Amino acid sequence: MKSKILLFIGIVLLIAGIFIKRYTDLDVFAIILIALGAANKLAFIIRRKFERRYRPGYELLILAFGLAIFFSSDYINHPFVQEQKTIFRFIGIVLKITFIGLIIYKNREIKKTPNKQ
Repeated sequence: MKSKILLFIGIVLLIAGIFIKRYTDLDVFAIILIALGAANKLAFIIRRKFERRYRPGYELLILAFGLAIFFSSDYINHPFVQEQKTIFRFIGIVLKITFIGLIIYKNREIKKTPNKQ
């Protein structure tokens, strides 16, 4: 748990930023929280990579697509496409959750296998 603190702080900051952006007018503060959350998750990934406890793979593409879809939903402002905006956000969040699940799965698999160097 102690080694995953950056990941969990990143998740909390992302969720807080999303809620603040959705329910208040503090867009700048929300974007800062979202950026800090993403930075914490990135720091977690880089730290795990240098500790040889994580081997990045296709799940980074899932994260990139999830972030791109999620943030592109912010630019859909036409009143006739509000359903698509919600669908884009939902897909983006599902892809980000999938990314987190794959990281946890890969970390467990790496712990089970002996270190191959």
